[in-house]
Amino acid sequence: MSLNTYLFFDGNCREAFDFYKDCLKAEIVFSLTFGDTPDGGPASEEGAGDISQKIAHICLEKDGFQLMASDEPGTYERPQGFRVCFNGKTPEEAKQVFGALSKGAEVTMPIGETFFSPAFGMLRDKFGIPWIVNTQTPE
Repeated sequence: MSLNTYLFFDGNCREAFDFYKDCLKAEIVFSLTFGDTPDGGPASEEGAGDISQKIAHICLEKDGFQLMASDEPGTYERPQGFRVCFNGKTPEEAKQVFGALSKGAEVTMPIGETFFSPAFGMLRDKFGIPWIVNTQTPE
């Protein structure tokens, strides 16, 4: 079994995932546009506009973790009620990722030491996705 986070974007999914790939030092392992789907998907629907180059599905991987997404072909709603959580192996890794993700972001809690983590912070990135950046603690 696996449990993965799946995000939706307002037409800028490719840009977001290129950004995340760099921030997380991860790899995009799959990408498919609506135009490349067998039946054209929502791109073929009347009134859909030209979404043929928008992302139907994309997958990023790092250390066995997958983050997946697509562009929302319908009415986009700003994400709320969750946060994507990155757990760095070290405080230095967490701080590096937080710094990268914070470019153009709304930082809601600067990264720093807390009673439960040597490096913890929260932000809403420039694409509107809410993040927690944490440091794994030894068991």
